[in-house]
Amino acid sequence: MQWRVDGKRKTKTFATRERQLEFARSLAGAAKRDGLAALRLDEHEVREWRSFRAQIGEEANLEAVAACWLKHSEIMKAGPMTVSEAIEAYTEAKRAEGVSPATISHYGPIFGRLEDEIGSKDVNAVISGDIAHFMASQKGSDQTNRTRFARVRALFNWLVQSKK
Repeated sequence: MQWRVDGKRKTKTFATRERQLEFARSLAGAAKRDGLAALRLDEHEVREWRSFRAQIGEEANLEAVAACWLKHSEIMKAGPMTVSEAIEAYTEAKRAEGVSPATISHYGPIFGRLEDEIGSKDVNAVISGDIAHFMASQKGSDQTNRTRFARVRALFNWLVQSKK
């Protein structure tokens, strides 16, 4: 079992689950007597906590994990967005910025092929290997492929900057 006192982590192990719960109840009672918020252990929460710790590792800095979660939680609240939806949102944002229709029409071919290959994939699940594989499959001159890659990169940069 783990708990914190004045920001310092305390740890204690028990031979049986019953002894662990008994200690937790006494700790909660002591915390209440000392004026601290009573500590309550719920069996489900303990299992969730153990699972979470197993996923992030015992050595993980919990403050850093929380800071990262807070930083990215707004993005996660927006829900999943497919690559096709991202392309549509990006194109609409470019129109709203005043980018000419002629320029936007030049995005069409590369974005169309990107949609054909990974359009149904969640943007949060796209990895660099997906983009590398996609770009390697493109035929054209070096300059054309640089332009295509710049457009795809701009899409994903926009997603990050706009927190979509």
